[in-house]
Amino acid sequence: MMQRLIYLHGFNSSSQSAKAKILADYILQSALNIELLTPQLANTPQAAWGQIQQLVLSTPNLIGCVGSSLGGFFATCVTEQFNLPSVLVNPAVAPAKLLRQALGPQHNPYTGESYQLTLAHMDELLNMTPTISAPARYKVLLTTGDEVLDYRDALALYHGAEFSIEDGGDHLFTMFADYLPEVFRFFQQSQTV
Repeated sequence: MMQRLIYLHGFNSSSQSAKAKILADYILQSALNIELLTPQLANTPQAAWGQIQQLVLSTPNLIGCVGSSLGGFFATCVTEQFNLPSVLVNPAVAPAKLLRQALGPQHNPYTGESYQLTLAHMDELLNMTPTISAPARYKVLLTTGDEVLDYRDALALYHGAEFSIEDGGDHLFTMFADYLPEVFRFFQQSQTV
């Protein structure tokens, strides 16, 4: 039976991001019986969350999510609402605070879309921010050299989760491919719990 995994990209990124391609290549090369779903998320939080909820509800044999940065925030929402395991890559733990500095005109260089990021969008993020109730449902990949997010915030928020912390590195988590064996081991172990 084909299993399915969702990859959620970050802010102003794309369903065709480097991490999505690395995941897809790993699944293919490892001959895993997994279909990778990589939705192009809407630019605004509530619209993106609506897409994600619909995808989760309509996808059979879903084993979990991988989310990067803002996608990590959304993957957290998935875990808390649907009790699915998630792997978070340098997750945005307080996106309303983080993105407040980006208010105003935005342009997604991958999709070519332009839009306005507003205070109302920050309120949407605040209103959907979940409480972490099951830290064992998370594997969190962090870099101490993340230039966008302080990795210690994720350590505090996901206390009790399984962590892999790379000394140095960057927000893109360029060594992502090296961690994929343990990512898929985490999903496999989560299925037996």
